[in-house]
Order: sequence, then C-alpha cells, then structure tokens
Amino acid sequence: MPEVLRAGEVRYLVGAETLGEWDGAWAYVLPDALGSLRQAVDGAGALLRVRAWEPYGVELALSGAEGMGEAQAGPGFTGEWHDPGLGMLYLRARWYQPATGRFTQRDPWEGDNLRSQTLNGFLYADGNPINLVDPSGLCAVVGATGCERFVSEIRCMIEGMRDARECNAWLNLVSEEALVLDLLAWHYSGIPFTWNGLYLGWVPQRTVFEPGVDRDRWTVPEWQENPRFDWDHPINQPGSELGQTMRQSYGFKRPYFEQTHHYFAFLKFAYHLGGPPIKWMHKRREIADQLQPALDNWEEDNPDYPQYYAWMYRESVYDLYIVDEAVTLAFAISIFGIDVIPDYIESKWCASSEADVWSLESEVDQLYFEFPQEYWPDEQYWPGR
Repeated sequence: MPEVLRAGEVRYLVGAETLGEWDGAWAYVLPDALGSLRQAVDGAGALLRVRAWEPYGVELALSGAEGMGEAQAGPGFTGEWHDPGLGMLYLRARWYQPATGRFTQRDPWEGDNLRSQTLNGFLYADGNPINLVDPSGLCAVVGATGCERFVSEIRCMIEGMRDARECNAWLNLVSEEALVLDLLAWHYSGIPFTWNGLYLGWVPQRTVFEPGVDRDRWTVPEWQENPRFDWDHPINQPGSELGQTMRQSYGFKRPYFEQTHHYFAFLKFAYHLGGPPIKWMHKRREIADQLQPALDNWEEDNPDYPQYYAWMYRESVYDLYIVDEAVTLAFAISIFGIDVIPDYIESKWCASSEADVWSLESEVDQLYFEFPQEYWPDEQYWPGR
C-alpha cells in the first residue's frame, strides 16, 4: 500500500512522489522534471489547477488561476511538504527557505574542495535548482524521472555514510553494509536502529510511519477513512492515457509504484535475519492486515466488491514480490558489498518506456497463488484469464 497523508482536510496519495489529492473527489497530480506539482487534473484529464515556481521554489501567482500563489500546506516545490506558517519546506534533515535559496541549518558535510559550490553549507542544491533537487536535505541529486532521482539519492546517501565513517571512528565498529541499510531503512521506512541510545540495528522494530503518527510532519489518517483510496487510480490502469502521462514522469515499474516506504525495511531485515523468516513473517502480515479483514467485511450487496478484492489481493502479491526481490538483493550485498544497491534498484525498478513499466508482471504472476486457497479471488481475475 502507498501512504495516505493529510494536510488540513486534503489527503495525498504518496509513493516515491505525490500521485494524487483527495478532497471529496480525486485530483491527479502531474509533476515537472524536478517533481514539483505543476498541474492537477480530474479523471477525464480536465485541468483543475496550475502551479508555478521561481527557480528556488517561491510559488508564483498566476493570473486567472484559482488559488495560485497562496501559501498552502502540502506538497509543492519538488514535491516536498510546505509549511505556510514558516514559509519553508521540510527536507527531513533540514528546513529550506525558498525566499532566500538557503537552508536554515548548516550541512553536516564539510563539502568537496574540488567542487567549490559544495563548500557553502547553507546553499540549496549546490546553487543549481534548475537541474538538481535535495529531498533529504543532505544530497543534491539529479534525474529526469522520479525513479532516477530516487536512485541518485540512494547513491548520495551511501557516499555520505562513507564520509561519516571516515570522520567518526566509532562508526567503524559497525560494518558499512549494516550502517547503510540502517540509514536507508530509517529514511525510507521509518525503522529505528537505536533503543534508549543503544545501537540495535539488527533487532526488528516497528516503523514510526504508522497511521495516526506524524511522518515528516504530515498527519497520517487511518485507512478506514477511505480504504479504497487508490484502487481505481489512473496510474494503475494500463489503458489510461492520463495514467500513461503520469507514468512517464514517475518512471517506476509497476510493482514499485507505491513500495518505497516498505522496501528498505524488508531489505534490512532480510540482510540480518535471512530470507525465509522475512518471507514467512510478511505473508502472515499480509493475511492478517489485508486479506482476512477484506473477507470478513465482504460487501454482498456491492457488485464491484469482487473486483476490488481482486485488486487488493494483487497488491498483496506485489508486496510478496518485492520481499522476494529484497531477499535477492540482501544476498548480493553480503557477497559484493553495498555498492550493488543503486545499480540493482535502477535496473529492476526504473522503466525506460511504457512497455517497460509492465515488464515484471509475468514475474509477479508466478507468486499469485502463494497465499492459501481460501484467499484467492474469483477465478475470472486470475492471471491470464
């Protein structure tokens, strides 16, 4: 499942980037090459809102465009969350002030003497906001699609951890692989690696990204408020022209549309605990959290419910698939080291064309009947039917 986040009364469907807004009806988001929210359209593709920014992220007031230029909460410039009270963007490690083009805290990295623009510890995106973004507050990254920027950020975080180990001898008491996986699992999945100040990176802990808990200063609504938030989203529909437009800028293959918040938790625990226990635990969780409640609350008077259940079941199969992939990558890390992560994810996750978006579906189909038979959807929804 993706995350459902809230700013005021508006809900946002978020994978690696914002996929849509819900305020009583869907508005689908079309970002630019930096991930900034430029347009919102309805299900028919009709334009609802237009937004524009100066290079460093100050929103422009557009003549005749409803609501433009207002200091609104929620995702905006580069897809990051804007706090209208502060006039700043929350970029996780640091707050960023678009009006000045500067962070409010110094970068903990001292910079590279061979790249003078990195020596200014307050400068946003190395002074190049037209081409670079900094979603973590620590790394200026580049990429034409959301997936490419995602991989670029992972590379930067790996290098940042290496720099930190060179400067802090205590970090060398833990392997490079373990530290990088801790960092990625914390940043993307909200998995703590300390407890009361003690390092316990190998001990499974619950994510802090839970319903009702603030994540990146967003309020996360309970799923029960709108449990079918994304099942008919255009990005999930191969025949949707609007969905194809969204997929081009998003750049992910289908199994990974919404899974960046889960994957690195799976990867970390697979590395420490091994594949079989992670697969077993995740399958039990999918049944307990998704499939069994859907069967227990079957809507007999709703003719669309069998189709909705088949979609939910497919989502659970996607989750099984990415757990399998995380186990494969964890094994590769144990042999070849941490540098295999970005190359593996780029080759497996990022799509180069519309056909490539759906290229892993046959691999996912091989796991379709992994759940006990009592949870299988109606036969008409099985692969190949």
